[in-house]
Amino acid sequence: MSFLKRLFGRKKAEPKEPEKREAPVQSKPDFPLGESIISDPDIKTFADLNRHYPLPAGFEYQTAAKGYPVIVRSEDGTRFSFLIEAGMLTFDEPYTREDGRTAYKTTEVFKRSP
Repeated sequence: MSFLKRLFGRKKAEPKEPEKREAPVQSKPDFPLGESIISDPDIKTFADLNRHYPLPAGFEYQTAAKGYPVIVRSEDGTRFSFLIEAGMLTFDEPYTREDGRTAYKTTEVFKRSP
């Protein structure tokens, strides 16, 4: 019999339904302080940062321990790494949702010409 099964093939198994899984919780990678990324050739000093990318009220640029620029929230002194790319500065502020999970509010600052 096994010869006939090999000759004519086995019965095709019915396709299984994909397992239903809950979507994984999306988390943003935390950049260690000092890993701000600046991809704008016009930015060479803190004055350039303030002129081209003025921050919203309650935030300011400061120098981290290793000399890298970071954004500091005046309210509580929390430091944020940032990204400047394609004429836009972005940084993420973490907050806790009502259900206890961490979410992020992204702040975007568009480049201003002098």
